[in-house]
Amino acid sequence: MTIIASDRPGLLAVMAGILLDLDIQILSAKITTLGERVEDTFVIQDANGDAITMGQPAYELTHSIRQRIDHTLAQ
Repeated sequence: MTIIASDRPGLLAVMAGILLDLDIQILSAKITTLGERVEDTFVIQDANGDAITMGQPAYELTHSIRQRIDHTLAQ
C-alpha cells in the first residue's frame, strides 16, 4: 500500500494508529519525504496473515484510511 500525501505533523503516527485500529499488520515500511510531500509504502497483511494487495479489500482499506486521516488531522 502506498500513501502519497502532503506532509503534515503527526501524519505517520495517524497512519500507524489507523492500521492498528483496523488490525492491519505492517511487515515493512519505506518512508520518504520529498519537501512537502510524503510517499510512504507499506507491505501489510490482515489479522489472518493474508496479504492485502488489490481488489475490494485494498480499495476499502484505502478509502477508510483516507477518510480517517482527513478527519483526524482536520481536528
